[in-house]
Amino acid sequence: MAESKVSSNIGLVGVESIRIAQTKIEDLPLVAHAHAKQDLPAAIATERQNKIANVHVKYPPEQIAYLDGWLKECRENIERIKVVKIEQSTMINDYTGHISMCKYRDEELAKLSEDIPGELEQIKLLRKRFPPYNVGKMEDQIQMCSEALDRCDGVIEAEFKSIAMLQQRRALCEMRDQELLALGAPIVG
Repeated sequence: MAESKVSSNIGLVGVESIRIAQTKIEDLPLVAHAHAKQDLPAAIATERQNKIANVHVKYPPEQIAYLDGWLKECRENIERIKVVKIEQSTMINDYTGHISMCKYRDEELAKLSEDIPGELEQIKLLRKRFPPYNVGKMEDQIQMCSEALDRCDGVIEAEFKSIAMLQQRRALCEMRDQELLALGAPIVG
């Protein structure tokens, strides 16, 4: 009867750590070696499944396509908010112009008197030329537009932070998928 070699499995994991009576499978006597080899495919499959499970635990669970969709949505949100900012800035400019015209009209009207016959016609022309906008309401609207611009900047900043986070997660998912491919595991998405 052949004598088996004793070997340590300290620091080893998986199939290579298997010992029977402190002996590697390849060092076992012929019959014991044959019996142990029969169960080796199941041990190898289990070890592979454990490695796959460890990869899934180590990385984010999202699929790259999902993250790409989220990234696209963030970029589209930024573009929509930029349009809102342009609209708000345009409104501020328009209302500022209207307010300036109203102030000019009021200054000109202050110079004229309805009691003087020739000036009454000039007053009518000034009022026709410059519509009677409510300056106070326009100033309130300018304030609301300015606040909206500040909120837009906050939204854009938040979207850029989301994009950075999603790009990091996407890179991790790419690493995960590479490790899974190396193990022969299917990649979903």
